[in-house]
Amino acid sequence: MRRALLFGVVVALTVLLLATLASGLPGTDQQAAAAVEERAPTYDPWISPVWTPPGSLGESLLFAAQGGLGAVLLGYYLTRLREMDDARDA
Repeated sequence: MRRALLFGVVVALTVLLLATLASGLPGTDQQAAAAVEERAPTYDPWISPVWTPPGSLGESLLFAAQGGLGAVLLGYYLTRLREMDDARDA
């Protein structure tokens, strides 16, 4: 129980710290666009995206869905580990 609580506190503090520090940092897309403009102003991409989400809201929803799926998979994995540990002790 203490480990789970400690793990939750560490994760919460890490997320809070990263959220406050990363608010002023540019994303990789802006950095890549700036680097391309700086080095080769006549950059011509080889391929274009198959589908782009409609606006920033669509991107946020996709990101949240990916995070939610990752959280579900991690929770499932940790639950299985705990069940295996309990079965071994019994």
